[in-house]
Amino acid sequence: MKKIIVLLLILSFSIFYSCKNVRVYNEYFKIEDNKWSVNDTIKYNIEIDDISSSYDLLLSVRYGNEYMYRNLYLFFNTLFPDSTMLTDTVLLILSDPSGKLLGKNKGHLKEAQFILGNNVSFKERGNYSFDIIHGMRHDTIEGIHEIGITVNKK
Repeated sequence: MKKIIVLLLILSFSIFYSCKNVRVYNEYFKIEDNKWSVNDTIKYNIEIDDISSSYDLLLSVRYGNEYMYRNLYLFFNTLFPDSTMLTDTVLLILSDPSGKLLGKNKGHLKEAQFILGNNVSFKERGNYSFDIIHGMRHDTIEGIHEIGITVNKK
């Protein structure tokens, strides 16, 4: 009987937790030939209709052993529906000091996920545009395969 009660509690918790976050947007941009030029801007357009909820914004990077740096600097631009622009610099750590790649295994790649915003409130309904440009010292970097953005409604 105790096992059944514990199982029901775990099942109830997992159902409650999975219903708590709803994925609103999830898209990956594939980097052609895994060579990302500083001139190649990655663009995402996300429509937000519910401004009464809060959201989590996540950035995912899929990369391989050929990526030769420990970190990845990004310039992250947000264009709001009222045409206001916000620019931020984001630092992502992709390997430890010894060079071991961080993240989860995705076949022959690693995938690291980073929180861009937790409990974000959007003030206006409409289209939010996110542009990402790499901010590394070399014009072209190799080894980044995909960049993804996920938006979850809480």
